[in-house]
Amino acid sequence: MAGPATGTLVRQSIAAGQKLGQALVRGVQSVSWSGLATGMVASLQPVANTARAVFARIGEYGRALGPLLVGATRLPDDQASFGTGGLWDRVVSNVGRVRPAAIARAFRDPRRGVRYVVAYNNNPAYGIGGTVGVPGIGADDRVLDLFALREIAAPGGGFGVSLAPGDGRLYAVGSAKALDAVRNEILKNRIAIERDLLELEIRVAGKMGADTAAAKQALAEVDVLAAAPESLPQALEKALSGLDAVASANLAGPHHATVLAPLERARAALGRVNAIMNGRMAGTLPGMTATSRLAAPTAPAAASACATSAWPIPVR
Repeated sequence: MAGPATGTLVRQSIAAGQKLGQALVRGVQSVSWSGLATGMVASLQPVANTARAVFARIGEYGRALGPLLVGATRLPDDQASFGTGGLWDRVVSNVGRVRPAAIARAFRDPRRGVRYVVAYNNNPAYGIGGTVGVPGIGADDRVLDLFALREIAAPGGGFGVSLAPGDGRLYAVGSAKALDAVRNEILKNRIAIERDLLELEIRVAGKMGADTAAAKQALAEVDVLAAAPESLPQALEKALSGLDAVASANLAGPHHATVLAPLERARAALGRVNAIMNGRMAGTLPGMTATSRLAAPTAPAAASACATSAWPIPVR
């Protein structure tokens, strides 16, 4: 019979849920750490390798970019297009549903004075490359990649895109002034997300006996840098470096060898078992392989020439 909970068991639960917690915090305003550690780790551990990456990617950008789309109005379908050259332009699911291989849609944001273009790959198995066309790009308009926060060239009203299986990107089209405001808003959102996460990680690492002095210094510098628009990129970099400092402190902490390292090895082993089982099941269950005989790997689209940018924003 299992005995009562001890301090060691609590630390083990926290350690096991730590990285999954990072991903979830990026995607929600608040999270119950005890609930995460006790109620979710056991059930999600076998698929943690995949789930954590998906949660982190969606959460990090969902909270930062999602507010921009609130109040935006979808434009007619002809206001954005995704051209793949006509060779692999359809995918067929294993139940016979035919869909475009890649889609682009446009939205208008009257409050910020920009248009958004969403491009996504409908194929869950293969990457795809092509050209996104946006009619009506004026001589003074610019195109901003809202993930990397870099301007990209759009000669002739189009730009190259290369998407991983099932992936998507979000762009903004507008004047340089309007895009600067959008870029700063996204930066502030991302800084707030990473700062909240850094603060949480410092508390948890401190409870586990790790030295958090460097991370606390980074947190203080984030607040100073975030106060000025021109230093927002540096504030984001500082928050991310603070998270790296926490990770290093955890590795050097007293509980890593006895708690974190064995749990990471067990997690990796369970992930491999899960991958093997999924591989054996693929093609035998409905919905497991929703790919088309028409769809095959395509060469990545030629990368668009990126305009010189002073905003080298990290993409994790």
